Amino acid sequence: VKIGDVNTNNVPNGLMEVEERTLGTLLFDVTSSAKHSDIKPGDVFTVDFTADEKVLAYQFTMNFPDLDVLDIQPGEGMRDDHFAVFNEDHALTTSFEVPDNIETATFRITFRARAAGQLNKMLAVSSRITKAEAYTMTNDELTNDEITRLEVAFRFNSDGVFTIAPVGFELYQNTPNPWVHKTQVGFHLPETADATLTVYDEMGRALFSETAEFNQGYNAILIEHALLDAPGVMYYTLETPFGKATRKMVQAQ
Repeated sequence: VKIGDVNTNNVPNGLMEVEERTLGTLLFDVTSSAKHSDIKPGDVFTVDFTADEKVLAYQFTMNFPDLDVLDIQPGEGMRDDHFAVFNEDHALTTSFEVPDNIETATFRITFRARAAGQLNKMLAVSSRITKAEAYTMTNDELTNDEITRLEVAFRFNSDGVFTIAPVGFELYQNTPNPWVHKTQVGFHLPETADATLTVYDEMGRALFSETAEFNQGYNAILIEHALLDAPGVMYYTLETPFGKATRKMVQAQ
């Protein structure tokens, strides 16, 4: 298992430049050797992830706060370096450009549980480290044979009951951080909605605020030195209909 960042830069990013319109979701069917609803501390079990359709490429972050990764078995056409494990963040990233001769992308991970829980609550798709997205070729009148972007989600089957778990509301660490001239604040919205980003100094005084409608999926707001000339530690808060989150950033001299 490679330890590090699969794309050599620990920030959400894209595999290729594509049409930003999202036309659907790539589902990874999640099946396990463990009973989905009855995982106990210390249990060791394998989980298979199988894409439900052929795509050109995909990438995403997987969060597993109550699990440890023991082993990763790459699928056909994959290598070990298509995965990277971030033990301190309880996450891994994967990125794969699917060869033409492979119809179904699949891989297997062996976990050990550190707490009791249900599998569909212990695994989650995220854009926290690597942006969750897939790409497919469309050939209809709307897109004129263009590469288009798909969302990514997990689909769990627990005793015949299917649960789909897409990326929810997430606020990411700004990049770069610390920053001098400009920085970017990324976030993910489960649906198109209005959102407000506010930056505060250490005393809680608002230094900058922006409200706008943002698309479903990954979004980013660029903050430049001319808008926020306040070197030192600051906090930024994103308020949305789906929740509110705050992170810390540093503007260097």
